[in-house]
Amino acid sequence: MKLARPLRIGILIGAALVVTLLGVLQWPSTAASPIKIGLITDLTGMAFLLAKDNVEGAKMAVDEINKAGGVLGGRQLELVIRDSALKTDMGIAAARELVVDQKVNFLLGPVSSAVRLAISDIAKQYKVPMIDSIGGSRRLVEDRGHDYFFELSLTTRTEAYGQAVGMSKLKGKKMVTISPDYEWGRLEHEGFVQPFKKMRPEVEFIGEYWPKLGEKDYTPYITAMMAKNPDLIWSGLWGGDSIGFIKQAKGYGLFEKIAYMGNTDASSLHALGADAPEGIYGWDRAPAYAIDTPAMNAFVKTYQAKNKDIPTAWTIFGYEAVQLVKWGLEKAGSDKPDAWVKAVKGATVPLLRGPITFRAFDNVSNSPVYVGRLMKDAKYPHLILKDIVKVGVEPSMISVEEVKKLREAAK
Repeated sequence: MKLARPLRIGILIGAALVVTLLGVLQWPSTAASPIKIGLITDLTGMAFLLAKDNVEGAKMAVDEINKAGGVLGGRQLELVIRDSALKTDMGIAAARELVVDQKVNFLLGPVSSAVRLAISDIAKQYKVPMIDSIGGSRRLVEDRGHDYFFELSLTTRTEAYGQAVGMSKLKGKKMVTISPDYEWGRLEHEGFVQPFKKMRPEVEFIGEYWPKLGEKDYTPYITAMMAKNPDLIWSGLWGGDSIGFIKQAKGYGLFEKIAYMGNTDASSLHALGADAPEGIYGWDRAPAYAIDTPAMNAFVKTYQAKNKDIPTAWTIFGYEAVQLVKWGLEKAGSDKPDAWVKAVKGATVPLLRGPITFRAFDNVSNSPVYVGRLMKDAKYPHLILKDIVKVGVEPSMISVEEVKKLREAAK
């Protein structure tokens, strides 16, 4: 039976409206969905300063990329942040939630090496690329390394080697060391002592000191070290521990009597203010004031317009981690994890600090270390490193065969 013409027209219009509405109401297509980056970091506890700056850098990069049109034909980046509070169980729970429930495409790791090792195992299990934007235990790329973990910053092997190079230039025959008593502190100590002994075999190590992580009273350590009358002190303390030690040791006149080298990243210098001892030797992973690249200069200008100070290494690495995500996506032309991994493995990537290369086998980067001496500068509200030497870390990187042996032994 034929339908009347007005009825046929009505049905056709209704069908067209249904198709149109379905097109509007259906879930966004893959091409329009955001690329999710899960950032798990230690926003509670002694690592707060580092974690806060790392998050700020990542947010800056995400905002800039999204405003410029996103990636892969207009897809936006979405940053999903979780606090691991220096606790492995919290980090594991956050990683599983981000990967399984939030369906993140990438993971950025926390400050704590122990937490990061646990999260790295989850990244491996679910084949989610993970970028270390802080730096830590060499085991992350050696014993426990895998194809989905990328070391953007430095390891206890590479960064401690840079410190050894810097300290090998100082005069003295007797040395003591102090480092926090947990995995990272022990491995940082190992990474410093082994190459330093080869560079300066005549130097005698006359004492090792191992305060617990988060120690409040360094008086027993300071007095014990000074009683040994060393020429040199190397410190593996970081964050709140480094700040506390320096403040207390300054009161004993330690830095006037003994040549000292320790962590002097900008976040610590901000916190120390007038308590920072002029003349001590220090190192930094990315001192913005000493890196003269067009990308860094533009980044610093943007950062200073908002914050009235220089960005820390942790801010820089947070920004660069998101840069690396974007670069890999565009190189691969896809958001598939294996395509991204293949694109970044062995690649030299243009970042704020300049070109950084990732070794194809273990994804460890050749990020340099900067060593110098704390001095005043009228342009800055706190002391900064001067007479800086940029140390290439390639000589400290163990061979692929050695990494393979470590991984085999760890099975």
